[in-house]
Amino acid sequence: RVPAGPRVPVPALVRVAFLVFGLTLSVAVVMLLGRAEVVFPWPLSPGSSVAYGFLFVASAAFFLDGFLRPSRANAVGQLTGFLVYDLILFAPWFAHFARAKGPFLTSLVIYVAVLAVSAALAAYYLPRWYWESRRA
Repeated sequence: RVPAGPRVPVPALVRVAFLVFGLTLSVAVVMLLGRAEVVFPWPLSPGSSVAYGFLFVASAAFFLDGFLRPSRANAVGQLTGFLVYDLILFAPWFAHFARAKGPFLTSLVIYVAVLAVSAALAAYYLPRWYWESRRA
């Protein structure tokens, strides 16, 4: 078996993606906690903005940890979580294109682009790593 521990590195693309996701989420955290008017593709109440901000703190930390400690053991959990999240949310987010206008539409486009990239990374790497570990 191929070990999944800390000594198995991740591809540079995955590591860079984790950095970009972590930094993007960090910007969203600042905006959400600052109660910016447009972060999500719909208006948020001040309380919801703060609640989402704190949830995004954890997500940002999770991805920045994957960048700082790049290993397959870290990456599998992050990519699996992202893939499940993406699969659950793709349909509702795409349905929202009919309603999003102005800056909320811009936010939706950015959000869906992040979903697409993360799903593509997960769909590409997770099966490869699984079958690689089965062959060894």
